[in-house]
Amino acid sequence: MDELSSSAEKVWLAIIIPAYKGSFLAEALASIAAQTDRRFRVYVGDDASPEDLRKICDEFQADIDLKYCRFEEKFGGKSLVDQWCRCIELSTEPWIWLFADDDVMEKGCVDCFYRGLEETRGAYDVYRFNTLTIASSR
Repeated sequence: MDELSSSAEKVWLAIIIPAYKGSFLAEALASIAAQTDRRFRVYVGDDASPEDLRKICDEFQADIDLKYCRFEEKFGGKSLVDQWCRCIELSTEPWIWLFADDDVMEKGCVDCFYRGLEETRGAYDVYRFNTLTIASSR
C-alpha cells in the first residue's frame, strides 16, 4: 500500500457499468463526474442496447476518463454474470467497482474508497459501499 500513497495520480480504480437502458445512464455518469477524487476510469459495456448509449457517454468524455464498448451480442438477458465478466475484461486497473446504469454515487465516494484502502493497507479483497438506486430514490 506504500505504492498507493507514493503514486497519488495513478489510477487504481475501474468503475464498471454494464449498460442496457439509457433512462438513467446520464444521471449515473453525472454522479461519477462529480467525484472529488478523479483517480478512476469508467468502462461502459453496452449490452447491444437498442438505445444510443454511445451518445450519452459522449456527453461525458470531456468530464471523465470514460471508455465505451458496444457489444453486438446481448448477454444480459441470458447471463448477467457473463455481461459483467466481459465488461470487467475491458479494464486494466487492480480494483473494480461494479456499478449499474441506474445507480448514483455521492461526490466523495471515490475519495472514501481510496481512504479505506489506505487505512486498511489493502487487507481486504472486497470493499463494499452503499449505492443509491435512481429509480427507488425518487
